[in-house]
Amino acid sequence: MALGSDKKLDALVQELTTWDKDLEPLRETMRLMWGEWTPSPPGAAEENPKNPFLSKVRIPWGHNAVETIVPRVVGFEPTIAYRALDDSDDIPIAHLMGGLVGWQLERMGFEYETRSFIRQGLIVGYTVAKIGWVKEELEIETEEESIVQALGAIFRLKRPKKQTVTVRNAPFFETVDVAGGDFVWPQLAKSIDDASAVWQRRWVTIGHLEEHADVYKDIDKIAHNAAGRYRDARRARADQQGATLSAGPDEGADRSEWIVELWERWTDDYLCAIANPLTDPVKLREDENPFHHGRKPYGDWSPVPHPFQMHGLGVIQTIYDQNEALNTLHRQVSDCLTYQLNPAFKSRGGLGSQLSLFPGKNVDLDELEDIEPLNMPQVDLGAALAWVQGIKEDMQRTTGAFDWLAGAPSRSSQTATEIATISEEGNKRISEMIQVFDERTMKRFGHLLAMMNAQYVDSSVVADFSDDPAAAQAWAELAGAEAAVAQEGPVPLSPEMVKAKGRLEPLPQVGQDKMLSDIQKRSDATQAMQALAPLLSIPSVGMTVDFVALASWMLEQFGVDKMTRQKILSANPQQIQAMVAQQALENTSNATPPGEESGPSGENAPTGDVVGAAGAAGPIGPFGQAAA
Repeated sequence: MALGSDKKLDALVQELTTWDKDLEPLRETMRLMWGEWTPSPPGAAEENPKNPFLSKVRIPWGHNAVETIVPRVVGFEPTIAYRALDDSDDIPIAHLMGGLVGWQLERMGFEYETRSFIRQGLIVGYTVAKIGWVKEELEIETEEESIVQALGAIFRLKRPKKQTVTVRNAPFFETVDVAGGDFVWPQLAKSIDDASAVWQRRWVTIGHLEEHADVYKDIDKIAHNAAGRYRDARRARADQQGATLSAGPDEGADRSEWIVELWERWTDDYLCAIANPLTDPVKLREDENPFHHGRKPYGDWSPVPHPFQMHGLGVIQTIYDQNEALNTLHRQVSDCLTYQLNPAFKSRGGLGSQLSLFPGKNVDLDELEDIEPLNMPQVDLGAALAWVQGIKEDMQRTTGAFDWLAGAPSRSSQTATEIATISEEGNKRISEMIQVFDERTMKRFGHLLAMMNAQYVDSSVVADFSDDPAAAQAWAELAGAEAAVAQEGPVPLSPEMVKAKGRLEPLPQVGQDKMLSDIQKRSDATQAMQALAPLLSIPSVGMTVDFVALASWMLEQFGVDKMTRQKILSANPQQIQAMVAQQALENTSNATPPGEESGPSGENAPTGDVVGAAGAAGPIGPFGQAAA
């Protein structure tokens, strides 16, 4: 496809620069929020030159709130299951897709990467991730053995052979630096799908572009090294951490090591890549959207979404003023204590040099009135500390990140019921963030993953379904009985296994939803075993139950992995069955013989005196007699 005219390139650059300028005030606020999340390095606080004794303390409450909420939004091992919507023949494909996506999430470290994704959103109010597919191939040299027959003899020869091996063929989820300016969108857009286009910046080298010369064209037209712009773009983040970015020897760098500011423009059906658009633009790529799902390959999230806008509010911004008031109050209380412990004095007769106080200090005076402490304003420290506590509680109510969620002990004046009620209300705010993450991000992610698997899965893709029986059974059904019997461990996939006839609906489990689901599973398993216990003691029932399968199911509900379950249940199933049957017979032989049961007519009739109990007197009537 032709790369287009200069006018079209100029129009694209104009679009990028206009949107980027519109977003700069918003990014300035985002960078300020990053600074509030990042605790100041030691010694970074500026001293007051007029009074170096004033307190400089800053309490990173925003940092605490963010780090309390992050694990609750992500949860433990976030997963995506699938449900067939249109065709019953897609049911095994849906089970297989769920197992495959779970395997892919584990391999890409999704639980770890999504923490950065959620953390950025909680700090600055908006976060974006690139959702794509990468295939890496490596050419290796091997030896090919051949048999040659000559002169009445057979010779085995080994000849060198080059072979291409696929080393990676999988999806990825990569968080984009929004505050750093690596993502640009139209401010009037309501969502990624609603946006006419989005831009993403990547910093690559010319060597990287040359390695992908089949994709990028006109690489030789790049005339400048963008290393300086790269450092400028990252300088603000380094300053927040007290780090230094030195100027590198950019002029003398080898051309293959030059940094390129590569901007990708994505629409639902179009992709364009421009190198250094803000200095010396060169269009390197112009293609149709390579993904069959026909969407921009991004997912976004905001903890408190703005209506009718893509970005929203972060946790730190909602408590910014309260945190500033809290820091000011803490400093004032600290300064008050400092001046109470080290008061200022007024003196006469040149006694000022003797006013340095220490234990056992003695000052010789002609008159007792020669030195007197200055009368300082009295501060009610009790009231000030009450204000501190009130501001903290206001911030907790705003964010939902209560102290008890972070493991802090409660105050003695609060009952367990009060703590449970407050925590429940706080969890509602976090649950709302989880719901937005589930609906806005994970369902879109699940849809894109399913479509990319249908597009890119080939014989080089393998998956391990040992922890997903439903997916393992679906693979055996789709692969055939012979293949299923012969295969152990990771199994190969074919394109037909992941291509559904109809739609597959993603069913994510994230955050507290999954934790509560796990707790519910364990509770249900315990109740089921308690309900089955009396039945299992009956020989006729016990001999028909597969106790190994029952125990394996219960251990699985408690999160025990497959290998550990196998070790626990390594005993012979017949031995387990015989032991349970023997126990059932013993229970039956020890039962009370007929006719000797407790009750009104038996010898063992109870004689308890609890009102209403069997064998005890009934309720007493108004005249001291048993009620009729």
